Amino acid sequence: AAGLERKLLRRSIQLHPNLYRRLGLSYEYVNKCGALMIAWTPEDVPALHECLEELHEAGDTEATILTASAIEGLEPELRRGVLAGIDVGRENIVEPWVVTIAHANAALSNGTEIVRGVDVVGVDVRNGGVSSSSGSQYRSKTIINCAGLYCDEIDALAGFNPPQDASSYRITPRKGEFAILHHPDPDFTLSKIVQSAPRKDIGKGVQIWQNLHGGIVIGPTAVDQHGDHAKTDRSTDPRTIETLVETACERIPALKDAALIGTYSGLRPSIKGVSDYRITTPAPNYISVAGIRSTGLSASTGIGEYVADMYQGRPTRPFPDVRPPYTPQDVVNVPNPNPPAPTIEELTASYCANGDGTAELFGRRWKVGHGMTKVMLDYKCKVRAL
Repeated sequence: AAGLERKLLRRSIQLHPNLYRRLGLSYEYVNKCGALMIAWTPEDVPALHECLEELHEAGDTEATILTASAIEGLEPELRRGVLAGIDVGRENIVEPWVVTIAHANAALSNGTEIVRGVDVVGVDVRNGGVSSSSGSQYRSKTIINCAGLYCDEIDALAGFNPPQDASSYRITPRKGEFAILHHPDPDFTLSKIVQSAPRKDIGKGVQIWQNLHGGIVIGPTAVDQHGDHAKTDRSTDPRTIETLVETACERIPALKDAALIGTYSGLRPSIKGVSDYRITTPAPNYISVAGIRSTGLSASTGIGEYVADMYQGRPTRPFPDVRPPYTPQDVVNVPNPNPPAPTIEELTASYCANGDGTAELFGRRWKVGHGMTKVMLDYKCKVRAL
């Protein structure tokens, strides 16, 4: 059955076009390319059909099973011998750092205060209070815990996830490593996101796509982390990266001509025994948004709407079909919070000129914090300097 994660992904597809326009993002920052979910081995075929049922149940009735010859026509760079696939036509590629900053700028423009560099050390749910390591106190009618890797710790501070309780959940950081390649042929393109059929034993596996800067991204891995630095270690392993590149070259032979230009990793908040989002309201004025893994950016709009419904005390709305047109039911007629984003070329020029890891966006100067964006901008600055 389709879980909450897949349903909120589908809902986000419906909401994104209008929202991204209001956030000042042009189609240069959103590539509606779709994805191919591939069965590479006989073991993948049952998983492919199971995934199709879940997609249809979640409202994505356009997803269809493809034959090997149809897949060749959609993505000619793939190696021959694939068994079958699903065309997921509404998958998008976005610039992850720019989309995140667009949301942050819209929040600032609407009076939000973003406090950085401090830890939450206390949560008083009864009085809506949050204490920080700086000594500051914050009051709120409703506390929303969306702390990612630290959701379990915040819930514990609030008294809803006591460490000694066997029913409590624990966040286990799951590292995903990525490699980024540059192909020397300027005409080389991947028209689709290339995915593996999701399997319960190994997950989605390695994906391959061309980012909006032109780089070829390969990943992620999925390795649970343990120890004192599990929630902060974002290093990459040379042998792991080598294996990722080998996998990509086996699936897309033309990548053998590409050069490795950078690596990065992310840490996803996995919960043992839970394969879906964990969004709960343990108290009327407290919402816990936990277990949001690698789909967080793609599903963020649907998650936000879902949590807003919970906050306002109304039933969460049903999940509609996602066939076109993708028109939200509740479009608010208010001014756009952001001016138009600069072009990618202008963003690159700003980053290279600043020389300190920052770029100008929406009239503010921001530190580039996403690994993929930083790798691509650093590489482009090196090319410009030659």
